[in-house]
Amino acid sequence: MKWSPNLYIIGFLFIILGTVLVLVSSSNIDSGFFFFFPFFFFGSSGNFSTYVLLGMVFIIFFVMMFFLPAIVNRLDSKDQPNKEYMVVGSYCEYCKNPIPVNATYCPVCGNELRSNQTLD
Repeated sequence: MKWSPNLYIIGFLFIILGTVLVLVSSSNIDSGFFFFFPFFFFGSSGNFSTYVLLGMVFIIFFVMMFFLPAIVNRLDSKDQPNKEYMVVGSYCEYCKNPIPVNATYCPVCGNELRSNQTLD
């Protein structure tokens, strides 16, 4: 089964976020309830932990914003067929399009080629 790289990145970021939230919630031993989906903790949620939580959300957002387009473009390029390159022997006198080597007619306009026509 082939896994998408997106799942690995998202899973890794959730693990990091969960670890940070555990550290933030265990840093203060006061009474209270701290909740962030899908994690919830008993402890206090002071101003510092709120700023750390918001900072982590923004960091994850910016990481995903920069890396996901690169991953999507890489995956889209795998689905497209490779470009075919042809060896150009000359150019058509009428339509000026490239002509493959050993061709007798222009592939675009159908003009018959001279036998001594070479690359200009």
